[in-house]
Amino acid sequence: MTNFQQPNYSFEPLAVCKVGFPILPEAVLKAFYWAVAWFLLLTGILLAVVLLANDGTLSFVLDDPFIHLRLAENIWLGHYGINASEVSAPSSSIIWPFLLAPFAAFSFSAWLLLLANTLLALAVIYFLAASLAICLPALSSRLFVAIVCGFFFLANLPALVFVGMEHVLQLLLVAMIVYGLLAHAVSDSEQASGKIKYWLWVALFLSPLVRYENSLLVASVLLFLWLRQFYWQALLTGLCITASLCCFSWFLHGLDLGWLPTSILLKSSADLPFIERISEKLLTLILTPKAWCLLVALALLLRAAAFSKVVVERQLAACFALFTVLFLLLGSFGWYYRYEAFAWLGIALIVVFLYRAAIVSFLLKGRRRKLMAMALLTALSIEHILVTLLVPMAANNIYLQQYQMGRFVRDYYQAPVAVNDIGLVSYLGEQHTLDLWGLASQQAMTMRLSSPSDAQWMQVLAVENNVGLAMIYFDDTGDADGWFESVPLQWQRLGSLKMLAAGVSVSKREVVFFSTGVEPKEHLIAALRSFASTLPKLAVFEFTGE
Repeated sequence: MTNFQQPNYSFEPLAVCKVGFPILPEAVLKAFYWAVAWFLLLTGILLAVVLLANDGTLSFVLDDPFIHLRLAENIWLGHYGINASEVSAPSSSIIWPFLLAPFAAFSFSAWLLLLANTLLALAVIYFLAASLAICLPALSSRLFVAIVCGFFFLANLPALVFVGMEHVLQLLLVAMIVYGLLAHAVSDSEQASGKIKYWLWVALFLSPLVRYENSLLVASVLLFLWLRQFYWQALLTGLCITASLCCFSWFLHGLDLGWLPTSILLKSSADLPFIERISEKLLTLILTPKAWCLLVALALLLRAAAFSKVVVERQLAACFALFTVLFLLLGSFGWYYRYEAFAWLGIALIVVFLYRAAIVSFLLKGRRRKLMAMALLTALSIEHILVTLLVPMAANNIYLQQYQMGRFVRDYYQAPVAVNDIGLVSYLGEQHTLDLWGLASQQAMTMRLSSPSDAQWMQVLAVENNVGLAMIYFDDTGDADGWFESVPLQWQRLGSLKMLAAGVSVSKREVVFFSTGVEPKEHLIAALRSFASTLPKLAVFEFTGE
């Protein structure tokens, strides 16, 4: 069996600064600067194309960041929810909206969010470089730069910056945790007492508060640290994390919002029968290429756990094999490849570390093998590279659809509306926004799930909330694209906002506008006619009957 720790290479931890963060060696630091330069160049080009396509308006590739900004605005005012008149839990992250709260009300908050994610991405690249410096110390600077750049594509980092959500912070915490584990694993002492830096425990504590699914990683890492005889530290960290999650659940329960955020409940298929949920999960795994790649990684981890001659590496491999299994069973592969990015990055770095001697030997045996390695890294990142290239089109989709809907409400209608995408409409308009899908309304979610074929509940909520206009995805042919099967009989179709560009990040290219009968439709038509003449060239409003 191959020796995992060949003696002809020196794998050592990096020096650290006063606060315990790694100091990159000079050659690695230069590679880091080059990787940062390439990343900023790519980000700058994408941003320039986005602004050019959007008439100078910044938009993200999804509508969701503006849900967080709207929630953060209200948190700053002492209220938890999208609408001032009702509480709701639309965010999948516990702390992200609180971090946004101080600047969410600024007119340039989207720019601040983009800047924050860019800076966080640079920190991710720093810890990537530090981890790879431990794993691949004998490589040339040029090859090291290429591998670091390959890894920030592997993490989907450029695209996630333009997603505009908490995923880049999630990746940073994962990169810090993995680096801390690698530094510990190559330490001289097998007992390693005191070799874990304080910031690793902080990163472990914060991770589940940023994204709930990070709990899968944290549980596996705490098990590893327990095996490494950090008993009280692992136990205390686990108790603090559990207490924090329980406190937030009690907070939500005290607001009559259940025990988990509505966004998690809606995405978990909790309303489906158990057998149907299992079938859906198995089908997802079978049809997802990344799931098969993770199965290969699982095999490599199990091999290392069984045959590595170094105790700490066997323990690390076993615990990350556990994490891989947990993610495959409980994790998600999601829209814009944002749900699985943290697992994809963490597992990849651990596999590279465990097989580092073999990888270095392979890479040092000629140019052809270097090209083969980069081709493999590119193949593993190909989906992320494609969605990065699609960032301008995806952001333009949001501009042509959700931004125009929000602009209509803010500038022309200025009254309560019903929608199925609440982000930009609620953030720009700041009026009461009835979320018919239920992300920002527990009542709407309950009524929709209990009456999937009877749309009368929409009219009940429209009357209760004084909503005269509904803007939703709807198709008269019955193809609701996973949204609504029908609308109330009282609703009158006014027209449709149609996007002429190719659909990349929106569910449907057409949003149908309905009068609910709560107010005279003549007022709505007049507002829509004024609005229709101001639409950008790739968006058009077609009135019913014209």
